[in-house]
Amino acid sequence: MSVGENTRVKPWCPVTVEPLLLVGMIGLVASSPTYYQYIYNVLGNGTLPTNASSSCDVNVSDPAYQRQLKAQAESAQWQLYLTLALSIPGALSTVALGTLSDTFGRKVGLLVPLVGGLLSAVAGAVIVNFSFPLEVMLAGNFVYGLSGSWTALFGGCSAYIADITDPGKQRTFRVALLESGVGISSLVGEIGTGYWIQLGGIPRGFKEVTWGIVGCSVFCLLYLFTLKETRPRVKKETPLSCSHFRRCFNAFYEKRYEGRRRKLLLGTLAYLLVIGSAITTSNLIILYVLAPPFCFTSDLVGLLKAALGASFIVSVIFIRVFNSCVSEFAMLMIAFASFIAGSILLAFAGDFSHPEIAVFMVPVVMSLRAIIPPVLKTIMSREVLPSEQGIIFAVLTSMDSVGNVIFTLLFNTIYSSTVGFMRGFVFLLAAGIALVAAAIIGIMQYYEPKADYQPLSLPEDLEESGKNQINT
Repeated sequence: MSVGENTRVKPWCPVTVEPLLLVGMIGLVASSPTYYQYIYNVLGNGTLPTNASSSCDVNVSDPAYQRQLKAQAESAQWQLYLTLALSIPGALSTVALGTLSDTFGRKVGLLVPLVGGLLSAVAGAVIVNFSFPLEVMLAGNFVYGLSGSWTALFGGCSAYIADITDPGKQRTFRVALLESGVGISSLVGEIGTGYWIQLGGIPRGFKEVTWGIVGCSVFCLLYLFTLKETRPRVKKETPLSCSHFRRCFNAFYEKRYEGRRRKLLLGTLAYLLVIGSAITTSNLIILYVLAPPFCFTSDLVGLLKAALGASFIVSVIFIRVFNSCVSEFAMLMIAFASFIAGSILLAFAGDFSHPEIAVFMVPVVMSLRAIIPPVLKTIMSREVLPSEQGIIFAVLTSMDSVGNVIFTLLFNTIYSSTVGFMRGFVFLLAAGIALVAAAIIGIMQYYEPKADYQPLSLPEDLEESGKNQINT
């Protein structure tokens, strides 16, 4: 057994950050449909579908239909503004927090986004309950972005799991299990939010959900103090210095063996492409199904989003069952095929005789798409030192923010332009981008060393780990 393994901190309980991420993601998942439907309702002057009998058989020249198209386009633009306010500051702050967590402890890297999330949740509740201008929402998202947002929270939780697990199949499964928390939160958050809004009515349902989101943030902050620190603080380090960002650069560009830098850079690019397009299209689905020919009510929106979120649970089961007999790269190819096929089906769902059935077939086809993030993260985490786990997970989760900015600018602009004649075009574009990402993974596989190799473990890193061991 190596020194690094001897110094691994043992948590109080086998269940560690999973409940924190689960509840935090329930609040986040609930906020997305709540705020977007609220914005659509405000811009459309109360035109949000409120019952299952809402008719979609409208004349395209009908002024009411034209007003719906205008509300769709304006809502897509507001999604763009809110995403930019959140993701631009979040892209840098996530990396900074991940680097700081390697030096000052994982709980520091988790505390900051949780506080920012609470402030943003309170701001959202005030806006919805007291009819503040929509522009105030931008300020709340900007503050949340400065705190690292959900990407810093997810990156911190992933680094925490990396601290307490050994590289290999154990870590792959635990990271996948962590990702499955997103699926469970989608089931609870999306279905619960949809029915809550539907039963509460509009606008009362919106108001009640926002206070539930605040409650989730409060729980996460309290739970954080029950966790054991897994990364000891390094003495004589200042909170903000160039050395933190230099270590981030070294983790990616230091040549420790042949092909390492190429693998990290290609993996990061593939992750950026597929995650950025997946997140953006996931938000646009809400607007897509609210309009004809679907006209989904809030409860149906919740059911659809929950079904899409269930892919995380299906994926973790797949990884658990086939981890011993299917290679990581083969699992990635299967996941990419699932995502691409589902995106194509979603693009043409409106052309089917029963479009609502076609839409609900999309989660079935996409059921394995969530294999991509945990497997890619595990592959890349093997290429860095134990003291760089926070960096690698922070960089990857910051790609969520960077991808969100890039693809929201691209997709929302395209959606606003094509909503009148081919509303599903953005989903075809997402399928094409995923195909490019799959090709990049293929290049990574081509250069993958044939012989098994051990994760990096340098003497200086082990020495630092031994000096800073936490007494258990």
